Amino acid sequence: MVANPHRIVRRFVLKIAHAAEDPAVIDMENAALQHLAAVASDLPLPRLVRTLAGEPTTTIDGPAGTHLVRVITALPGRALQSRVHEGQPVSQITAEAVGARCPRLSVALQGFFHPAAGRELDWDVRRLRELSARRGAPRIPSRTAHALARLTALPAGVQHGDVTLTNVLTDTDGVLTGIVDLGDMHHTAAVCDLAATLTSVLRGVEARRSGRSPPRCCAAISVTARCNPPRWTCWGAGDRPVADHARCLGPPGAAASRQHRLHHPVRR
Repeated sequence: MVANPHRIVRRFVLKIAHAAEDPAVIDMENAALQHLAAVASDLPLPRLVRTLAGEPTTTIDGPAGTHLVRVITALPGRALQSRVHEGQPVSQITAEAVGARCPRLSVALQGFFHPAAGRELDWDVRRLRELSARRGAPRIPSRTAHALARLTALPAGVQHGDVTLTNVLTDTDGVLTGIVDLGDMHHTAAVCDLAATLTSVLRGVEARRSGRSPPRCCAAISVTARCNPPRWTCWGAGDRPVADHARCLGPPGAAASRQHRLHHPVRR
């Protein structure tokens, strides 16, 4: 069969939720996709495809119970994680592209709300003290505990929560082509969302393997958080403010010579 070269071929993903999945969470994901399509249509995100009846989901019955079913558009590319596993480190350019999308997605979600976002997830950084109290959990270093105490004062909202190597798609040239999987959305501090992205990307970034300084990549990603309205103060030794957000992050490489910690916003 020969494909018509003038025909636009669209690909889709059929998502069948586990029967035990909370319908409210599915509804939150669908509502978020619709919100993002309206306020940030340039972001490379899947689009929700409604049923013939105009509904976001339908249902099917199976041995385990009733499943919610929905269709979203498929995005091109492959997960960065699979490329890293194949020995292709994340380049500086790709890392910066991921960093540019992470805060833009966070900002786009600022006008979004859903009751299901209030759920508790173990990977919410704000819950670290609570989780560390569990038997066998490692102790939290004092410097980390100090930062955690300030997290509740940070700007917060519904976040994607998982803009990581497994959910970022790229083409063979490392160009970012998509962000997928809103399954870990929850309400938390915006900087926690950025921290999850940094942690994941730095694991496979090219700088770590080539001998260049990882903080250079860290600064390149973090600097994009400027699109979030609040100003930030960087804290150095002795918890003294050493620079505002723009000066601290500055040009790529600036963070390599200064080991700053990003703690809380200063509104001006």
